Amino acid sequence: MKKYFDFSDFQHVQGPKPYQSSKYATDLISVALNQKLNEKKIYSFDAAPGMVISTLSYMVIPPFWWLFVIPMMVLVMLPLSFQV
Repeated sequence: MKKYFDFSDFQHVQGPKPYQSSKYATDLISVALNQKLNEKKIYSFDAAPGMVISTLSYMVIPPFWWLFVIPMMVLVMLPLSFQV
Protein backbone atom coordinates (compact mmCIF):
# COMPACT_ATOMS: atom_id res chain seq x y z
CA MET A 1 0.00 0.00 0.00
CA LYS A 2 2.87 2.35 0.77
CA LYS A 3 3.98 2.39 -2.85
CA TYR A 4 0.64 3.92 -3.86
CA PHE A 5 0.72 6.70 -1.27
CA ASP A 6 2.19 10.12 -2.03
CA PHE A 7 2.07 13.02 0.43
CA SER A 8 1.95 15.51 -2.44
CA ASP A 9 -1.24 13.77 -3.67
CA PHE A 10 -2.73 12.63 -0.35
CA GLN A 11 -6.27 12.68 -1.81
CA HIS A 12 -5.00 10.42 -4.57
CA VAL A 13 -6.43 12.46 -7.40
CA GLN A 14 -3.61 11.49 -9.77
CA GLY A 15 -2.98 7.87 -8.75
CA PRO A 16 -4.36 4.57 -10.08
CA LYS A 17 -5.09 2.97 -6.68
CA PRO A 18 -7.26 5.28 -4.52
CA TYR A 19 -8.39 2.57 -2.05
CA GLN A 20 -4.85 1.42 -1.32
CA SER A 21 -3.69 4.99 -0.89
CA SER A 22 -6.51 5.93 1.50
CA LYS A 23 -6.00 2.70 3.48
CA TYR A 24 -2.32 3.51 3.93
CA ALA A 25 -3.22 7.04 5.03
CA THR A 26 -5.54 5.70 7.75
CA ASP A 27 -2.79 3.27 8.81
CA LEU A 28 -0.40 6.20 9.20
CA ILE A 29 -2.96 8.17 11.22
CA SER A 30 -3.50 5.22 13.54
CA VAL A 31 0.24 4.76 14.10
CA ALA A 32 0.69 8.48 14.79
CA LEU A 33 -2.21 8.53 17.25
CA ASN A 34 -0.75 5.55 19.10
CA GLN A 35 2.67 7.19 19.31
CA LYS A 36 1.15 10.35 20.78
CA LEU A 37 -1.61 8.96 23.01
CA ASN A 38 -0.61 5.50 24.26
CA GLU A 39 1.09 6.97 27.33
CA LYS A 40 -2.31 8.42 28.28
CA LYS A 41 -3.91 4.96 27.86
CA ILE A 42 -5.66 6.03 24.64
CA TYR A 43 -5.31 3.57 21.77
CA SER A 44 -6.10 3.73 18.08
CA PHE A 45 -7.05 0.69 16.04
CA ASP A 46 -7.28 0.47 12.28
CA ALA A 47 -9.24 -2.46 10.88
CA ALA A 48 -9.85 -3.63 7.35
CA PRO A 49 -13.54 -4.06 6.59
CA GLY A 50 -12.97 -7.41 4.95
CA MET A 51 -15.80 -8.64 2.80
CA VAL A 52 -18.47 -5.99 2.26
CA ILE A 53 -21.70 -6.55 0.40
CA SER A 54 -23.96 -3.56 -0.09
CA THR A 55 -27.02 -2.63 -2.11
CA LEU A 56 -24.61 -1.41 -4.78
CA SER A 57 -23.29 -4.97 -5.07
CA TYR A 58 -26.77 -6.19 -5.90
CA MET A 59 -27.10 -3.62 -8.68
CA VAL A 60 -23.83 -4.71 -10.31
CA ILE A 61 -24.14 -8.50 -10.03
CA PRO A 62 -27.41 -10.34 -10.76
CA PRO A 63 -29.30 -11.48 -7.61
CA PHE A 64 -29.20 -15.19 -8.44
CA TRP A 65 -25.38 -15.04 -8.55
CA TRP A 66 -25.29 -14.13 -4.84
CA LEU A 67 -26.78 -17.54 -4.01
CA PHE A 68 -23.44 -18.99 -5.11
CA VAL A 69 -21.05 -16.19 -4.25
CA ILE A 70 -21.96 -15.54 -0.60
CA PRO A 71 -21.48 -19.14 0.61
CA MET A 72 -18.16 -19.36 -1.25
CA MET A 73 -16.97 -16.05 0.21
CA VAL A 74 -17.87 -17.21 3.71
CA LEU A 75 -16.04 -20.50 3.23
CA VAL A 76 -12.93 -18.66 2.05
CA MET A 77 -13.01 -15.88 4.66
CA LEU A 78 -13.96 -17.94 7.73
CA PRO A 79 -10.54 -19.58 8.22
CA LEU A 80 -8.82 -16.25 7.58
CA SER A 81 -10.85 -14.54 10.31
CA PHE A 82 -9.23 -16.74 12.97
CA GLN A 83 -5.66 -15.79 12.05
CA VAL A 84 -3.86 -13.38 14.35
